[in-house]
Amino acid sequence: MTRKKIIYKFFPIILIVIIFSITSCKSVNKRPSGQKDNIGSKQSEQKKQPPKSLSSLENSTKKMIEDLENIKKNKQNKNEKDREKKQSEESQSNEKNDEQNTKGEKQTKENTSNKTASKETQINWEVFDKNIQEMHKKWNEYEVQAKEDGADSQLINAFKSQLNLLTEKIMGKNEYEVLVEANNLYKYFPQFLNLYKHNAPPETLEIKYYARQILIDAEKNSWENTNILLDGIKKSWATAKSRMEKPDKTLNKMIDFAIEDFIKVTNEKKLELAKLKGQILMDNIDKIK
Repeated sequence: MTRKKIIYKFFPIILIVIIFSITSCKSVNKRPSGQKDNIGSKQSEQKKQPPKSLSSLENSTKKMIEDLENIKKNKQNKNEKDREKKQSEESQSNEKNDEQNTKGEKQTKENTSNKTASKETQINWEVFDKNIQEMHKKWNEYEVQAKEDGADSQLINAFKSQLNLLTEKIMGKNEYEVLVEANNLYKYFPQFLNLYKHNAPPETLEIKYYARQILIDAEKNSWENTNILLDGIKKSWATAKSRMEKPDKTLNKMIDFAIEDFIKVTNEKKLELAKLKGQILMDNIDKIK
């Protein structure tokens, strides 16, 4: 049998094999109905809510920072009022008041006001001690979960060391150092929160950390790390915006301008304006949902 006749004889069989092979390949490569191509989106959907122990740690740290900042503001206000009072008393030192009852009522009001001011300008270290003990318990609960959820050992060890350092500063009852180390602890939460589902991108917390650190340093007239911290704000904000599924364009534009304003007055080393612009920035960040 010639070669040509052999080909003609088996051609139908060869054709059937080819058609079957093509059909099989299509079936293998075809995706099931409804399956998404975006692997990143699928992985994101599979993320779970942050554990309550982590949320509790973040809230406790934030509350500690806010309490310290409020006490600091109250002290500054009290000092300003004391200066004004002293100036007023000096200008009226030669005046006499014959109405003894009126003077007594005035003194009673002043004593009450001083007691209230004292509470507002002094740290209750017993409360701080209890809070830090509770934070250690919450960390003990969360550490196992953190490892299971993908947190690397370097992050876990860094957080643990920082929590211990903050505890030591609270035991030492140094208000400024406690504020510094509490803010340093806060910077780790975005990394943990990125392991879970979230609405506002965790990078917004980084912005608050950087802004606070600038203001903490500025209070001590230390502006050396300003450029590094400002760069951190810009990078964190760029990342946060890129991760928003439904961005509030108006709010984002407000934050853009707030960052520009904060950068300007910080570079000019204007402390009071930096406080004002920094607070506006952080208030706007809190509005992101």
